[in-house]
Amino acid sequence: MNRIIVGFMGTGKTSVSKVLGRMTGLPCYDVDNWIEKKAGKSIPAIFAEEGEAGFRKRESEALKALLAQDGCILSGGGGIVLREENVAMMKERGIVFCLTASPETIYRRVGKDENRPNLDGYRSPKGIRELMERREEAYQRATDVRIDTDGKSVEEVAAEILRVSGKAGNHE
Repeated sequence: MNRIIVGFMGTGKTSVSKVLGRMTGLPCYDVDNWIEKKAGKSIPAIFAEEGEAGFRKRESEALKALLAQDGCILSGGGGIVLREENVAMMKERGIVFCLTASPETIYRRVGKDENRPNLDGYRSPKGIRELMERREEAYQRATDVRIDTDGKSVEEVAAEILRVSGKAGNHE
């Protein structure tokens, strides 16, 4: 069983996935990192050169390649739930956990990060709330379990995922 971590940018997907990988001994993959390695360029460069559509195509290809295996931890990018084909793949190949946080928390975590191209023009708690509301329906369709990360450590969130999904360090 794969554990797939999704959620809006800044909710802790990558950090939680890494800790979960250490806790379970399962391989851990970050879709955005995989895309950057495969493309030989950064996510902002991909957006600049290929637009969001080009990036989303690469994201679907990465997801398909990574979910070909079983028994891994996968951290998806913030918009991975925007394509129905991605949602179908994730639901078929694992349990989908959606990490959440308040717009204020997200702003504190990533609001000033210039490597977040989708935040351009939305770099405030109000702007982040607007973006989150636009994606809420997509997150709801994709999600099996929601976990609020506000006021919790990365370890607490990872432990909550393990409690819900059962410890699969045995590579079921």
